[in-house]
Amino acid sequence: MYWVHDNVQQAAYKTISPSKIESFHLLIAGRLLIRTPKDLLDECVFDIVHHMDKGINLIKTPEQKCDGAQLNLRAGQKAMSSRSFHSAAKYFVCGIKILSDESWGVNYDLTLDLHRMAGKALLAIGDERIKTVAANILANATCFEDEVLAHLFQMRHLTSLGQPDEVIRMCKDLLQKLDEPLPTEVSKNVIIQEFIRTKAKLKTFTEEDLLALPYMTDKKKSTAMLILSCAVNAAILCQPYLIPLLSFRSMNLTLDHGVSSLTASCFATYGCWLVNNLISDFEEGFRMGQVATKLMNLRGEEYINSQVFVSVYGLINVWRQPFQACLDMLLEGYEVGMRQGDIHNAFNCIAMYGQMTTCCGSSLREMVECFRLYCKNAIMFNEHVYAHSLVGQLQLALSLIGSSEDAYQTFFKITKNDSEHSCIQKSMESDGGGYINHFRLIPFRNKLFFVLMDGPDEEIKKWYELGQKVDETSTQTIFPRRIHGFFIDGMIGFSFARRDKDERGVWEEVGNSMVSKFQKWKESSEWNFINKVYLLLAERYFLQDDQENAFEHYDLAIKAAADHRFLHEEGLANVAAAKCCLHYDKQKEALIYYANAKDCYQRWGATALVNMIDERCRNL
Repeated sequence: MYWVHDNVQQAAYKTISPSKIESFHLLIAGRLLIRTPKDLLDECVFDIVHHMDKGINLIKTPEQKCDGAQLNLRAGQKAMSSRSFHSAAKYFVCGIKILSDESWGVNYDLTLDLHRMAGKALLAIGDERIKTVAANILANATCFEDEVLAHLFQMRHLTSLGQPDEVIRMCKDLLQKLDEPLPTEVSKNVIIQEFIRTKAKLKTFTEEDLLALPYMTDKKKSTAMLILSCAVNAAILCQPYLIPLLSFRSMNLTLDHGVSSLTASCFATYGCWLVNNLISDFEEGFRMGQVATKLMNLRGEEYINSQVFVSVYGLINVWRQPFQACLDMLLEGYEVGMRQGDIHNAFNCIAMYGQMTTCCGSSLREMVECFRLYCKNAIMFNEHVYAHSLVGQLQLALSLIGSSEDAYQTFFKITKNDSEHSCIQKSMESDGGGYINHFRLIPFRNKLFFVLMDGPDEEIKKWYELGQKVDETSTQTIFPRRIHGFFIDGMIGFSFARRDKDERGVWEEVGNSMVSKFQKWKESSEWNFINKVYLLLAERYFLQDDQENAFEHYDLAIKAAADHRFLHEEGLANVAAAKCCLHYDKQKEALIYYANAKDCYQRWGATALVNMIDERCRNL
């Protein structure tokens, strides 16, 4: 029966005696269940469970408890399929509550299924009850495989809380039990030796062979793949030097034992190693990325993994394809992760998307609205690591549009300066050289902001030097923010070389080293790097007092940035050219360049930079 008005329903409900409310709901649940054909049960399961769970205390017999638990399991699975993780968690937890403590002994499979699904749902929403679920599994597991399930829940929860060192320790212990031990000491020589062995083995497979690998049937090896994947997520945050070793181990397991649901991630992570600063094999890295995406598409939904989107579209394809082409795919990776309940890697995609929008010069006002939403979502899902990263990204965009809002105060009730100081200390002090890798973004963001704002020098130098210290502890993987950071370092180097006669040689070497990097990278992707090469060369010619070549390359940099849609770098090149003009007393030409820069920054939405240029022009 459906009531015309909610108030009528509430009035009728209040006529029921409080002592009979539970039995009334349980009666309705029983009648709905009896009258619902089996083939329509999924359509009515939410209504049935809604009433049944309100009478949970009256469910007494083992048969009733079993039926109630199964209905909650069914309702939770349906909620999971529609990404309603909070509702799903409620159903699974209620199903566990219905069962007695003896259920592990009399109905092990159902009890384990409820705990398994509850763990997935609670992980998705960042709920602390995941610890209780994992503890229950560990206390009652009848085999090592089920124990590992509990450990996986624990490790993923700890990673989301920003406690990756403990995760690495747990992974090493579990891999030892699976006869897949990691070396006690991971030196550069160990990594190189493992790389050589993996590369040699991989050479015996064509791309067709890789795509046709059989499915992995050895449960121990499948379990090892899961643990290695957890270890990679944790190592990114605290011990990045482990990532290549973990990648090689996963690759060898795949080549020796076949394809698991994590194999695509394995190829993608291996591809990241190939394009890193040490190897720089862009062609083979890109091929591995293509293998990863083809594997996902060929093997179906179970093999689609948001971690692959991070690696392929955030770290690999940038060396062959325009930065802008990767943005939508990173958003798709976020949707994949949210759909599958892989919330940690979903926000990993968004954090990478944030770095990429800075490289692309995306609309600042759109970025503010976008990252405000993602910050709220990350906090709601208790993804603390990525919440900090995204709030920092939001703060940069707010500062550039001229807003006085402190995003850290808005979301964390702590000032930007206090938050950044705390984060930097953790990053520098933690074992492995960095407590949380994402906090390494702080020097980059501040360095970029002060360079765009053209000073003050002491701030630029402070953030440059801190960025160097942080980078010394970083992995060889070149993230988008590091690409842009190297470009800004080159600009800083030539700028300080012009003004600091005592240390001209030191700063000039900084600039020259970045010219060499970008000239090399240009051969891989002219679209992404040619404008940066032209601007760095223009700055070098300016330092060398070569006016003709300097202005030629400033104009080439401006045109290339415009052609390749790097609006912010087009503005930066115009400002740099204007400063060169003023050095040579070409005030009229300087005003033209400033006007062009102002137009770029207005279209970008950078009101703070527009105001800076207006003040410079007034002073002229």
